Amino acid sequence: LSDIPAIILVSGGQEKIAIMRAALANTRISVLITDEDAAKGLLNR
Repeated sequence: LSDIPAIILVSGGQEKIAIMRAALANTRISVLITDEDAAKGLLNR
């Protein structure tokens, strides 16, 4: 993945918050596309 200029994470739903959080912490994500509930879940640890 280090050779790819932009990495886009597309995911949503309350059940995916832990996986999304891990991906954001361990990968160089350029763009995150998600729904409102998942975004709120990511912001409210």
